[in-house]
Amino acid sequence: MEQRKNDSFVPSITQLEHFLTEHDSNVVWLLVATILSCGWIIYLTYYNSRNVGLILTLVLNRLYKHGYIHIGSFSFSVLSGKVMVREIYYITEDMSIRIQDGFIIFRWWKMYNPKQKQHDPKAETRLYIMVNDFEFHVYNRSALYGQLQELFGLDPTIIPARKEDEKAQENGRHTRHSNLESVKVKTESQDPSSSWRSLIPVIKVNVSTGRLAFGNHYQPQTLCINFDDAFLTYTTKPPSSHLDQFMHILKGKLENVRVMLVPSPRYVGLQTDEPPRLMGEGFVVMQSNDVDIYYYMDEPGLVPEETEENNDGETSDEDSKLQDLPPCWGLDIVCGKGTDFNYGPWADRQRDCLWKFFFPPDYQVMKVSEIAQPGKPRQILAFELRMNIIADATIDLLFTKNRETNAVHVNVGAGSYLEINIPVTISENGYSPAIKGQLLHVDATSSMQYRTLLEAEMLAFHINANYPRIWNMPQTWQCEVEVYKATYHFIFAQKNFFADLVQDWSSDSAPDIFSFVPYIWNFKVMFHQFEMIWAANQHNWIDCSTKQQENVYLAACGETLNIIFSLPFTDFVPTTCNTRFSLRGEDVDLHLFLPDCHPSKYSLFMLVKDCHPNKISPESCISAECQSGQKTGKPRWRNITQEEAGWVECWTVPSVTFTIDYTWHPIYPQKADEQLKQSLSEMEETMLSVLRPSQKTADRIISSHTASARLPVDPSELPPDKLHVELEVSPDSQITLYGPLLNAFLFIKV
Repeated sequence: MEQRKNDSFVPSITQLEHFLTEHDSNVVWLLVATILSCGWIIYLTYYNSRNVGLILTLVLNRLYKHGYIHIGSFSFSVLSGKVMVREIYYITEDMSIRIQDGFIIFRWWKMYNPKQKQHDPKAETRLYIMVNDFEFHVYNRSALYGQLQELFGLDPTIIPARKEDEKAQENGRHTRHSNLESVKVKTESQDPSSSWRSLIPVIKVNVSTGRLAFGNHYQPQTLCINFDDAFLTYTTKPPSSHLDQFMHILKGKLENVRVMLVPSPRYVGLQTDEPPRLMGEGFVVMQSNDVDIYYYMDEPGLVPEETEENNDGETSDEDSKLQDLPPCWGLDIVCGKGTDFNYGPWADRQRDCLWKFFFPPDYQVMKVSEIAQPGKPRQILAFELRMNIIADATIDLLFTKNRETNAVHVNVGAGSYLEINIPVTISENGYSPAIKGQLLHVDATSSMQYRTLLEAEMLAFHINANYPRIWNMPQTWQCEVEVYKATYHFIFAQKNFFADLVQDWSSDSAPDIFSFVPYIWNFKVMFHQFEMIWAANQHNWIDCSTKQQENVYLAACGETLNIIFSLPFTDFVPTTCNTRFSLRGEDVDLHLFLPDCHPSKYSLFMLVKDCHPNKISPESCISAECQSGQKTGKPRWRNITQEEAGWVECWTVPSVTFTIDYTWHPIYPQKADEQLKQSLSEMEETMLSVLRPSQKTADRIISSHTASARLPVDPSELPPDKLHVELEVSPDSQITLYGPLLNAFLFIKV
């Protein structure tokens, strides 16, 4: 047994002391070596990555002079192909990027096949990026403001003047880049396997808790986009045209997305405009449980040289014409469950404030975009944004009246979408962005006691704007709205309700000729199969207490209704404004409904039952029967005004035209504006002193303005407004007058 103990693997203290004595050593040196080993292990585990990060921070900041880069810790593992970082900051004079921690994994052990498809989205993912607490903040555009300072001849206070050698060096780099651009395109297209995309065809990025912010302490509100998790995948695929190289694709899924307007911390101004509703940290413009994004962009190729076949006039087939489309660039957003939109006058004012800061106007004539010549990169013509809603969503239009929040609540169904086309090139006539979309299964209510407002199967809209090249030339806006199978409920109180909405939306600032831009809105509203219901109770008292409302209703129903009108804002401070409304309806019927408590209901039913139309000749009777047979052959859509529900038809007209010509005297803000008290000569002299380079434009504006030297601000001084109404009815209309119908017309309030 003693021999086995002596042969054990672990030496005893006596043996260890004997060994150290033989080798001229002692226990002290062993302890020192052990402590140093432990210290080295602790240093490698906890402090080495931080020191490496400090060294990298110093080196990068020494090499890079246009910003500050901070790396808290940095470590890597060759065996696992993993690079880990912590506390990454990149701060410039315009924006900042902050990352709490993350890692990058490069799977170098994956087999590389140079013959694989270059645009294969199912290829091996060799690069994976994980980021926690990502924040991207844009708070300035110093380069743009520096250009404005140079353009307006101001002292360079935002960006210091660059040295001549730096400018020359930058120009040299720009020329070299433009010269080598075509060479780069040709080289990459000749050997696709040599590109980095063949080695890393797919990149996956996972972001946990991200935030995008746009604003600074000079703006009252900051636009923030928050999300919990984002799963992104970058890849490439063949382009939409054979003339381009490839298409960039970024697909992703974001969870718990919120777009908010948050009060800017340390705001230097006075916060007088309060939001109509606060939801958590601020005003929520949009929120959704899950959002899918699809970003695509073609890498432009070169414009081909003109061949002899094209010069001879030979036409290509349809496929080749489709392949010659311009490069595509766009973003598709798909909103899932729990999608809510909130907007209104207050949110629009904040949007306008942020837009003017990040995209300030330069008041210069826009240059026409040059057409790409052969051998140069092809041009992207427009950016396309599309938003689809694949689940039920809500839209709230919020505004404030006497510090009380009012709202128009709209429920929309799945399948609604919005498309925005933003041109990136400028023609001789300027550029024309377009907005179109549709809302399905619309159910709109108001915050009034009488909540019912609008029910429609589909609401489609299309808006076209025309921006000329000169900033203060007349603009034209076209808005077309189509409503299908709509039921609209109208009461007189809605007039004041929507007037308050327009008043909150309109600007209450005094007119300013220096920023005045003439424009005109052309509206065209088309109803297909509609019902317009008016409450016609005595003294206009409407019952809103229960669902079984005891109200008298008049309803105008028809197949089509076209409403056309224009809102001109072409004159600066006009004395009078004129608007002409044109309404034209086809196959219009007038219906009357009496509640059960009405004393004339059963008498009305007896009159309807025993009523006979006027006797006419047999020939006309036969023709009338044929017409009625043709009429009844096409069933008419009715949602509420059905005979089974107690509605009585009183008037039928094949065609009706209603024209309203309204002239009113606008009342401007009652403020002592010194500019408005000036004469036109003084105003012209002031403008020309500031805008001397564009003297022709200023003269043209002054000649078109009709402002007087003194503006009437007291409503008692204004003459009465003028209202002219014309009604044109087709001669073959049929009307049946009942006593309750006349009473309803007397008590209806429009």
